Amino acid sequence: MCQNYWRQDILIRPGESNTMKRHSIHIGIDRYEDDAIQNLPFCKADARLLASFFQDVAEYESVTVLLDPTRNSILDAVSDEADRLNPGDMLVLSYSGHGFRSRDQHIIGAADSRMLFIREGVDGVPLAVLKRVINKAECDCAFFIDACPDVGMGTRNIKVSNPSDEKSGRVLDFYSSDAFKGTSFTIMAPEMSIESTSLGHGIFTAALDRALREAHAAGKPAMDSAFYELVNKHAKAICQESGLQNPFIWVKSCGHTANLW
Repeated sequence: MCQNYWRQDILIRPGESNTMKRHSIHIGIDRYEDDAIQNLPFCKADARLLASFFQDVAEYESVTVLLDPTRNSILDAVSDEADRLNPGDMLVLSYSGHGFRSRDQHIIGAADSRMLFIREGVDGVPLAVLKRVINKAECDCAFFIDACPDVGMGTRNIKVSNPSDEKSGRVLDFYSSDAFKGTSFTIMAPEMSIESTSLGHGIFTAALDRALREAHAAGKPAMDSAFYELVNKHAKAICQESGLQNPFIWVKSCGHTANLW
């Protein structure tokens, strides 16, 4: 079975306020049971990297890591967290793996996803389902997505990134925070691999981790335009270090500024 699940709960420290709960879930999928879906090398490393920030630096009360999880494991973990949260609490989700678009649905993959059924729109985890689960809790949600949204693409390359292009417009909708009460991110660049062998991570995830650590050190918790610029800065620096063309970070916000810590 292609699944490895563990959870680390951090107890609230004496003297600290417990009025706001802060939980995070980090999903990384390298291995897919269906041979029609290409395996990926660094997604589990991406999940561990972001989990280490929210556990060790931001000191979230609950940090959950899902490594090569099944569809049901993803849905159960998100549903369990949503049940534990109240309005005003913070839920951070991160996903690194394959993303798909099928029958006007935007879907994140799972280790047990089947390409045939994804094509029919009946497999994977649709963002619409996550929307219903998370929004029911009325908590703030930041969703960081390091994935590609094209069904059957086989690699993590984005081949269209011109926002004025009709197809690209549909691609960008995959990350629209209209689906959530928070902000979602991705990285897009024409025909550019978004994983760095030298880093051992997706470029976006590595840039996000650096930006989070810099913002935390500066005492700036807000998911705002300054933070988006910080992510872009680090992504460009990583690409220069790796000899890759500069990426385009797509950020979609619902207009609500949430504080991550």
